[in-house]
Amino acid sequence: MTVSQILPGLLGYNQTTKYAAIHPRSKGADHDFFDLFRQQPDIHARLEECRAQSGSVLLDVRTPQEYSQGHIPGSRNLPLQSIHGAAAFVPDKAAPVYVYCHSGARSRQAVRELERMGYTKVTDLGGMMSYAGEVEFA
Repeated sequence: MTVSQILPGLLGYNQTTKYAAIHPRSKGADHDFFDLFRQQPDIHARLEECRAQSGSVLLDVRTPQEYSQGHIPGSRNLPLQSIHGAAAFVPDKAAPVYVYCHSGARSRQAVRELERMGYTKVTDLGGMMSYAGEVEFA
């Protein structure tokens, strides 16, 4: 298959107008292209929710280096690439789990994976970029 055969399907190229439009959902995609541009969750409101819930776990899915350069107090570092080790941090799959990263991209991926692993109360806090509260350093 050539690029000229693939692009019309992905971009929705219109032969009449000679314009291309990106389809919001390509075949086989498990996410919407426009998810990248949606407003991020309010990290402060959801963080308060996390702190108010008994037994909740706050996970930072950034790298250990990023975590050591500043993280939300009370969070535990579980890098996205190690998310399959979540049971060591959260043995109860019904426990409320709140996840954040730097921008919100990795936290979205982590939430999806945790849900696939059977966790039932997972919330995406978004990214530290929108956090303006106290920070701890490791």
